Amino acid sequence: MNPKFYALLTLSLVATVTLPVVNGKLSSLVPAVIAQNTDARKAEADQLLQLCRQNLDNNQVKLAIQSCQQAVIAYRQIKDLSGEAKSTVNLGNAYVNDGQYRQAISVLENAVKIAQESKEGSISPLQ
Repeated sequence: MNPKFYALLTLSLVATVTLPVVNGKLSSLVPAVIAQNTDARKAEADQLLQLCRQNLDNNQVKLAIQSCQQAVIAYRQIKDLSGEAKSTVNLGNAYVNDGQYRQAISVLENAVKIAQESKEGSISPLQ
């Protein structure tokens, strides 16, 4: 193989292994970056929940189902049980408004389970 390739590979490996040790500041930045990422994802989830509620208020049922599902997923990804429960209740309400009663029952039963797991223990779609 090409000697330049091995030199570049070795340099990359050395930099990867020693950089966090040499520059302690880099490793201390990792938790801050993760926190910022979580904050951004929480803000996105909150916006999706707000959109879900607006769609429900405007009787845009199909859009409400879509935005509520996205909110549920977003809250689940950041492990926000309260937000997940609230968006799940709204999703259940959207299914009721769409006449999908069996789906609504299933979703609302899931919302109860999520609420029981959360610290709050109770949920309201309008919070």
